[in-house]
Amino acid sequence: MKNRVCDILNIKYPVIQGPMAWITSSELVAAVSNAGGLGVLGTSADFTEMIKGISENVEEMRKTIRKTRALTDKPFGINVFPSAGDPYGFSKAMIELAKEEGVNILVVAGNVSPEEIKQWKHDGFTVIMREANPTVRGAQLAEAAGADIIVATGCDEGGCMPSLSTGTTAITALLADAVKIPVLAAGGIVNAKLAQAAQIVGAEGVFVGTRFTMSKECRASETTKQDILNTHPDDYIVFTQAGGDSKWRTTPHKHGKEGLAANKRGDLNPPCGSFYYGMLKGDMDAGVNTISNTASLIKSIDSCEDIVKELGNVFENPTEKSFLNLAQKRYAERFFAPTPIEQEKLDKIIEAGRLAPTARNCQPQHFYIIRSQEGLAKLKTVTRYHYNAPAMILVCYDTQKVWKTDIDSNFPNYNSGEQDGSIAATSMMFEAEELGVHTIWVRDFDSKTVIDTFGLPAYMMPVMLLGLGYPNERAKPSQWHFQRETADKFVTEL
Repeated sequence: MKNRVCDILNIKYPVIQGPMAWITSSELVAAVSNAGGLGVLGTSADFTEMIKGISENVEEMRKTIRKTRALTDKPFGINVFPSAGDPYGFSKAMIELAKEEGVNILVVAGNVSPEEIKQWKHDGFTVIMREANPTVRGAQLAEAAGADIIVATGCDEGGCMPSLSTGTTAITALLADAVKIPVLAAGGIVNAKLAQAAQIVGAEGVFVGTRFTMSKECRASETTKQDILNTHPDDYIVFTQAGGDSKWRTTPHKHGKEGLAANKRGDLNPPCGSFYYGMLKGDMDAGVNTISNTASLIKSIDSCEDIVKELGNVFENPTEKSFLNLAQKRYAERFFAPTPIEQEKLDKIIEAGRLAPTARNCQPQHFYIIRSQEGLAKLKTVTRYHYNAPAMILVCYDTQKVWKTDIDSNFPNYNSGEQDGSIAATSMMFEAEELGVHTIWVRDFDSKTVIDTFGLPAYMMPVMLLGLGYPNERAKPSQWHFQRETADKFVTEL
């Protein structure tokens, strides 16, 4: 897609994963990057215990960087802090490590430091600047110093929240209007609708934490994830910390309750506990289980690939999302990988067939899903053109429900079954393409043999087979795909 964030970071989708300290890992970061987003290593990514010394931290992070690189050949970043937020020099050492290991994207969190931004740019880094308490002046200062991308963080976010009570939509609109470089929206972006809202007010991408906490690849404890899924949004607790400079939103457990009580007594620096024992290990009373204010809109634990695509597709150019573009891109797949199709995607493909128009809305279409080993073995006895697809949809029509007419003397007793089935199959074919699932249209079979082999009712008439799956390493369009007649060859005005 044509997107400035993608161009700057050399990624497919403008979706940046928040660093999230302890609960990031090489697996999570690589999964996000492999899906087309930008994975970012948190300060304790892959660490298995708390490490105090700088040199020990550096060597552990070196292992994490190398493990990440073994899992992906795509870009990824590392989380660092300006010197004002790095009193012991841990982050300074990590920046030197990034130079050594060739990690050239810094996600900088903290106050804007123009001189340091200039130095990082001089050293060849791409700088994503995330001001702790984002302001228009801070964004302009970072831009003038050479930052490549600005993160607009609203108080909707999880993690260490801004002390300012400016929501994600407002701060995104303000910063996007104030600077010429791209702005990422951060805070509460957990689904496509919220990503679209961010885009409308000026975001060119999203910076996402909580949704990735709830990914299959995140190493946060299953207890942590279930706690987030099961907590009602009205029960979230927000308390002030760090002398009033930041806030935490958490599910309602010990540290959240005690932090809120401390604030009411005038204490603005209550402890937030241990992220290691809390979110990573799953002891909900050991630390905050921090979340965005829209966490309750997350209904399932999904793969990073699905999350990146859901949020990233929002930022596609309209021309790229058009039907004509989809039709031009789709080709008949003859080389399938054995990877099964996710149930969620299969459900969407079937839904496209259900919604397809039919003559007089008789809805005679019927879909038989063939994906079991037994079913696929039978399939191979009725057609040689199965291409080892991991799933096939046998599209039929019900002869008892189909629309019929005798008005056409050339086709007495005409019925619309073939057309209805073909329209439904075409709808499913393009929905599959939209979801990244490849297809093949097959009609090389004897209908009676299919009916007998699969034990179909006598009133079901097969129309075609729609092969579904992901492409393997040999996949490519055939030579015929590119042979298209010009419109004047088959368009005639009457």
